[in-house]
Amino acid sequence: MFLGFITLIVLIFTAGLLTRMLRPQGRVESLLTFTLLWSLLVVLIGFAVSAAGALGNLAWWLGLSLAAAILSLIPPAVNRSLREACLPWREARPARPKSHRALRWRVPPFERLIPFLLGGTVALAAVLNLVVLVTLKPATPDSLQYHLARMAFYLQQGSLRYFDAPYWAMVVHPKVATVFQLFLYIITGRNDSLTQLAQFAAYFAAMLSVFGITGRLGASREGSLAAALVSGLFTITLMEAVTAQNDLILTAFVGCALYFLLAYFTSREVKHLLLSALAFALALGVKSTAMLALPALLIAIVPFLHGRKTAGGRFTIGAALGIIVIFTAILLPAGYWDNISRFGHPLGPEPVRREHTQLETSLPEMAGTGMLNMLRYGMDFFALDGMAPSKLTTSVQLGMRALPQRIITAAGIELEAVRGSRIDFSFKRWYGANENFSFWGILGFALAWPCVWIALLSRRTPREVRAFALAALAFFVIQAFASPYDMLRGRYFMTGALFAVPPLAFTAFAARNRLARGYVLLAVLLGCLSALCAVTFRDGYSLVTPDPVLEQARIQLPDAQYQRVRPLLQWTREDRESLPALAQFSDIVPEHASVAVDVNQNVPLYWFFGDGLTRTLIPIRSFLGERRDVPGDAEYLLYSDDSPFRQPGDILLVRNHPFYGTLYLHLMRPSY
Repeated sequence: MFLGFITLIVLIFTAGLLTRMLRPQGRVESLLTFTLLWSLLVVLIGFAVSAAGALGNLAWWLGLSLAAAILSLIPPAVNRSLREACLPWREARPARPKSHRALRWRVPPFERLIPFLLGGTVALAAVLNLVVLVTLKPATPDSLQYHLARMAFYLQQGSLRYFDAPYWAMVVHPKVATVFQLFLYIITGRNDSLTQLAQFAAYFAAMLSVFGITGRLGASREGSLAAALVSGLFTITLMEAVTAQNDLILTAFVGCALYFLLAYFTSREVKHLLLSALAFALALGVKSTAMLALPALLIAIVPFLHGRKTAGGRFTIGAALGIIVIFTAILLPAGYWDNISRFGHPLGPEPVRREHTQLETSLPEMAGTGMLNMLRYGMDFFALDGMAPSKLTTSVQLGMRALPQRIITAAGIELEAVRGSRIDFSFKRWYGANENFSFWGILGFALAWPCVWIALLSRRTPREVRAFALAALAFFVIQAFASPYDMLRGRYFMTGALFAVPPLAFTAFAARNRLARGYVLLAVLLGCLSALCAVTFRDGYSLVTPDPVLEQARIQLPDAQYQRVRPLLQWTREDRESLPALAQFSDIVPEHASVAVDVNQNVPLYWFFGDGLTRTLIPIRSFLGERRDVPGDAEYLLYSDDSPFRQPGDILLVRNHPFYGTLYLHLMRPSY
């Protein structure tokens, strides 16, 4: 733990030093630059440690971090101007006008009240989320089934190299977010709760990028702050902030890319263009779906293209080479080269592309399903996500959806049909607080999307803001057309908030009409209430009502036994049906056993590694259906009911689980 702390401090020092060398303008740009450079250091060191086969060795991380720190000291040591830039007390700072504080208080009460309400709610929600993060282990299905299980396999083999796995996402998705998670896991003494810090930090980075972007568009400080805080109170954003997933990390990097692209068109400095390229390369290294944000990003910057031209062909060549180096250094080791070499496509094999995208469908079919999906996602946004489920809120949600449902049904449009969907759409979908099913909540349909349309249609809207409104709608349309409908796609729309939220500063928070201000205040109050309900009564557990299973175990079991089963109780808090099976498995299989696994893709394999990843899991089934023989050194075999290795007398762990079916455990015999 001590070495981990030293490693973190060294990386913070190195990223801070490099940030000073780049001479960013203002606190926002400094923080975003620091975020990108720190992320780059972690990723590149992670790739280097992986190449050495020492991914789980903290000494290697510390050694390479110290080497990076020493190398970063060389430029300021030999260059006086860089040395002066790295010493903040050497810089002449402009004196703050004496009237600054007085001028701040001349801001109208409405412009002060809105950021105060939003800021207080964000602060309280962040504290409550931090309590959840520190005290509870990850329990979301995606974390256990894919993100953390993948991290465990990488640490087990000591590198990021390809491995067979029953779930496609473990081997097809890029690896940058996993590098952050395993870095946090290693430096915190193998504490899987703190792997969620990657998303928690990205939560603030994403808000900071929105603040900077909105300011670059010309909004006031108060308007920019309010817009950024609204993006932090969307239900899906609050839920994702304390998970070991990657969608907020993706959003933060796309936000940085957009900010530095706007900064480049203002300054025409190459560093801003390279930082934008770095941010987008990291975003692609997190998830290939970052490409879906590219058209919206290009639309958003169109009004800025009329600025002065860049000077000199040498600059263009240098910038192009820098961008190529950045994308090559990050994307090839992040997993795209593995996909190309093994499957012939950077996005993975054809079955995966066919299931999760519409790239393999005809244009007429894509157009038809895309139009249906636009209506489906529109209805998904029109929901009370975050509000605690009750008879009142259920009645309100059904009531406000009744008219749109009647109109759509009367027009002969069957949104609940299976056409063009992976998961069936329902007008009566659940509306609580969940990291998979939530969208933007009240602040989305009552404030953000109306302001997008106002900014798009109003003649008074600056063209830069209108371009952002158009980009937000383009992002929405692309999401609808790019893949089959999926009610879990609300987390993808967090990236769309980067385009949809800045217009708020020029519409809702710049309103002069008393009626409009009253409406905005009401929407903000309801949105703040919804956000606090979301973090307090989220799906799977409540901060107000203790978990009855956990409390019962605490009371009935001796302390030593309770501490042993506590991880199992926390991992299964969103899936109590699996608790008996996991407890039985843990009782039978020793901590340091070797277990072959022949299971379907939906099994949360992270459970079976044990707390601290003490067990060795050997996957023998590929997500493409290929199997290999059970290795001779395996002591146990965990398998699904479709496995050919099934034998009479094997231990039944769970029967007909609604998500992953039936699981058996077999003690290896000489016949194997």
